[in-house]
Amino acid sequence: MLITLVIIGVIAAITVPTLITKYQKEQTVTKLKKEYSVFNQAVQLAIKDYGTMETWDAPAESSFETSSYMFQKYVIPYLSISKPIKSITEDNIEVKKINNDILNFNDTYLKFYLTDGTSVIGRYNYYGPTTHRSLAIYIDINGDKQPNRLGRDIFIYMYWIYYPADKKIQGRFLPNMFNFAQTREQIHQNCSFQTNGDGCANLIMTDSWQIKDDYPW
Repeated sequence: MLITLVIIGVIAAITVPTLITKYQKEQTVTKLKKEYSVFNQAVQLAIKDYGTMETWDAPAESSFETSSYMFQKYVIPYLSISKPIKSITEDNIEVKKINNDILNFNDTYLKFYLTDGTSVIGRYNYYGPTTHRSLAIYIDINGDKQPNRLGRDIFIYMYWIYYPADKKIQGRFLPNMFNFAQTREQIHQNCSFQTNGDGCANLIMTDSWQIKDDYPW
């Protein structure tokens, strides 16, 4: 009897953590896919109302005011939010890179919450008249709950408003670090313990909405 119980305990110790991890990965993909769909629909509605992204009224400056303006005009009206926009500096929640180093946000970033509990950190990026203008979207699929880490519960997407270097990307809503010419190996390099994990949404989508065994979980 004791031997049998020991064997059962050993088997449980081996299999239960694996099953828990598998479940967590499946839940992460399900939630991320849902939020991607929500934002992608919002993008399409904004384009319907205001025209293609490159025609949007995108200021020549990055600040909390311009971030607020862009989100209030082109994003918020097409989402169901539960709390108004606030500055990220009002938030005491730490966001970590994939290796658990702290990710620092300056006072140009804002934050708001969707009615389903998802929190969103955003910023309007302006890098000069000949480079690009974009909206960075940090989607936290479980709100302010832990681990608050890139690639685990926080994933980055972009509204590529103006991007003359690659017209295929311009005017689209895409995962951060997206590039049509990249191989999976290159994509994986932006979602590993050696990087900050800002390309993990791109890897999950490249893998047909799966978190594979080589994913840095």
